[in-house]
Amino acid sequence: MAEYGESSFGWKEAEINLTPHVGRVVRLGFYYGFFSFDSANHPGWLIDDISIIVTNAAPQFLFKSVAFTNGQAQLTFVAPAGTNYVIEGSTNLTNWTPLQTNTATSGDNIFIDIQSANFSTRFYRLKK
Repeated sequence: MAEYGESSFGWKEAEINLTPHVGRVVRLGFYYGFFSFDSANHPGWLIDDISIIVTNAAPQFLFKSVAFTNGQAQLTFVAPAGTNYVIEGSTNLTNWTPLQTNTATSGDNIFIDIQSANFSTRFYRLKK
């Protein structure tokens, strides 16, 4: 993405647009290499004030609320319209069971777990 090899004798500000990498994992790495046989002082480098600013980014999936009515859990969530998703349930966070597969609509999506009263503890997750 960016590489700097010259001497600046001061701070050098850099800005890198990560928009082409939206939806992917981005790893930032910093490497300084210097090799010398003498014992003289040599220049080094400092990195300061790194920030990643996200603008105009809506979450892919977001649980908004969980309500219980008549012993049934009602989950309200948002997802990108047209996205296929699976809601899974678990009692131990290790073994997951698909509860519903559907395509998200615009706005709020609602799932009612009519079996939730059969469990003393139940966890939910939303997957693409």
